[in-house]
Amino acid sequence: MLEKESGFVNSRGQHIFTRSWMPETGLHGLIFLLHGLGEHSGRYSHLATVLTNAGFGVLAFDHHGHGKSAGRRADIQKFDHFVDDARQFIEEQSQALPGLPRVILGHSMGGVIALKCALQFHAYFAAMVVTAPAIKVGGDISPFLQKIAGLVATIAPRLPVEKIDTSFISRDPEIVRQYETDPLIFHGKVCARTGARLLAAGAEVAARLHKIELPFWVGHGTADRLIDPQSAQWLHERARSTDKTLRLYDGLAHEILNEPEKHAILQEIVAWLEKRIV
Repeated sequence: MLEKESGFVNSRGQHIFTRSWMPETGLHGLIFLLHGLGEHSGRYSHLATVLTNAGFGVLAFDHHGHGKSAGRRADIQKFDHFVDDARQFIEEQSQALPGLPRVILGHSMGGVIALKCALQFHAYFAAMVVTAPAIKVGGDISPFLQKIAGLVATIAPRLPVEKIDTSFISRDPEIVRQYETDPLIFHGKVCARTGARLLAAGAEVAARLHKIELPFWVGHGTADRLIDPQSAQWLHERARSTDKTLRLYDGLAHEILNEPEKHAILQEIVAWLEKRIV
């Protein structure tokens, strides 16, 4: 596997940090990875290893305000800035590596970004993979804060309002420990504006799921307390796609690709991709 770090300047003048993992031989397709809120692309090296072993190149970037990219930490001024950056990155990488099928893969907030990409420029992609798409937040996120998020975001956009309970991330204590000690992860409270923008983006995507046409695989843990598993069910039920797979994993937490069962799940994803891409 060949790993490379680089970057680009987005349309708003911010430096965006990028990573790529490529197989040494036999490149079958490109997978564009979109990470979740507060984290960074470096947490997906184990996923990249599995995918590159199967002949897929994995390309990722740290969203603005995340990881090694520029921007105020975990502050979403406009959700579509994420989509703009994704489109720029995908276009630039596709020009550098032409003629290969492209797959978009997103987790949590990254899943919503992936869905918005699929809605806005679906012709770019041969397929989509999403895990725990943040369409509907879980019941453990304060219902009161959800109701007043828009108002608070208008009055005090940077007011810290909610901190992620790290025990909700995974049932694997080592994953939780790594998350808690990772200096590139945002460990503070999510500000009101970020919460409001994320809720609004989820609601917008929910209303347009019937327009999704790409072949897709969606996976969700039934014990996810951050994002309601109904999100994955909505996507599967409402999407226009004729080729769609829903996998609900009983008892698994938010990050199904960081659960003890991750190896089996990754092999499922690879098998699904190989039937459609290779």
